[in-house]
Amino acid sequence: MPALTGAALLAASLAMWSHLAQPTDPQPAQTPEIPPSAEPANPARSTERPIQVGGEVELEMKDGRRVSGILIEQTSTRVTIAIGGLATPFDLAGVARLKAIPTVEERYDLLRRAIPDDDVDTLLQLAEWLRAKGRLALALTEVDRALKADPDSQQARDLRVIIIEQSKLQHVKPAPGDQRVPVARPVRREFPLLDDAQINLMRVLEVDLKDPPRMNIRQETVRRFLDAYAGREAKDLGKVPITPEGRDVFLRKTPAEVLAWLFELRAREFYGEVQIMDDPKAMRLFRDSVHRNWLVNSCATTRCHGGEEAGRLWLHNRQPNSKASVYTNFLIMDRFRLDDGRPLISYDSPADSILLEYGLPVKDSVRKHPEIQGLGKGRWQPVFSGRDDERYKAAIEWIRSMYRPRPDYPVDFVAPVPGGVPAVPAASRVAPKDVEDGSEEDKPVANPTPTPPGSPR
Repeated sequence: MPALTGAALLAASLAMWSHLAQPTDPQPAQTPEIPPSAEPANPARSTERPIQVGGEVELEMKDGRRVSGILIEQTSTRVTIAIGGLATPFDLAGVARLKAIPTVEERYDLLRRAIPDDDVDTLLQLAEWLRAKGRLALALTEVDRALKADPDSQQARDLRVIIIEQSKLQHVKPAPGDQRVPVARPVRREFPLLDDAQINLMRVLEVDLKDPPRMNIRQETVRRFLDAYAGREAKDLGKVPITPEGRDVFLRKTPAEVLAWLFELRAREFYGEVQIMDDPKAMRLFRDSVHRNWLVNSCATTRCHGGEEAGRLWLHNRQPNSKASVYTNFLIMDRFRLDDGRPLISYDSPADSILLEYGLPVKDSVRKHPEIQGLGKGRWQPVFSGRDDERYKAAIEWIRSMYRPRPDYPVDFVAPVPGGVPAVPAASRVAPKDVEDGSEEDKPVANPTPTPPGSPR
């Protein structure tokens, strides 16, 4: 067959060798063959590669999926790999084959010799891949190859500046000759945050009517509610008044009393018009006991989940006391799912929350936090001293205080992911039911447990 171009080979090889877990179509992918001339002269490649803890492996599942990551542990019944920095176990009964993946250096050796020296675009793609893998010196070499072919390439110059600055931060000595390019601090990617309207809507859905925060509902909103729901029956509250006298009495109700009617009738079109001026109790606990106390200064640091090498879970760590940062980070964690579908936060059994398990010392945790990957990042340190740690107990109290059954926030927000990491869809959500459907419950799909007392929202 004809030899592949450098761009085609790079795209095909990086797709095959991605270290991120991705389900694949059961039908075999039509991946172009690599020409024999491009294979590195290494006789060991013709034999089965030994599988070692700490190396990259690929699992071929019996259902047709392929999953890859860093091997953490293999027993007689299961194999555990790190995917996006998170330990993920797989039952060996569902694994058809486990094989080792070539190292970054071996893959680079193949790609480097297959890409022509004048293919600037493909060389820069290779450099970006090497940078994402932490091989900064090799990435700089490829950028210099691209600049030699096209000294006027602004993209190559910008990437070179970024790599040099990243090298300084990681205490990696750049290749000689860096003074040729003026050094400028790279522009930090913008981290999307929830806006005031989205935050207010989340506050509404977390209100504890037995201990309501300060709130306000305009009289005009209440009148429109009375017009839209006149005569409707609200369980335990009665009927929405239709007479002028009854409407006058209703208009004198407190905002919390009016909100109870909105919840009871699931008048969701009015939720956004309820102004919540303080954090509800549950979110106040999250803000003070979790977010400020340990999440931002432990989990959301640049060496863990606070930078562009954070894996799939990326948290905001600038202006940590702002309500935008608090609510955005909470929503990201609330919707985040591991590759096997498990949530970070277990509202039914708070002590089983992976968020908390990963903060415990290894001797106390059922699910161990994977070691931090990357140059100059140091070793992972537990957040809590144990299950008796006051911060751990406060986190348990926060999770227990969250409203149940869990509301499905009607908030359109796509969690950011670092460069090169594919976006992961939010957990399964149920569409808001129409107020006319007469259904009894509106529970999240992922919560099959009986609904506690209280009005569904």
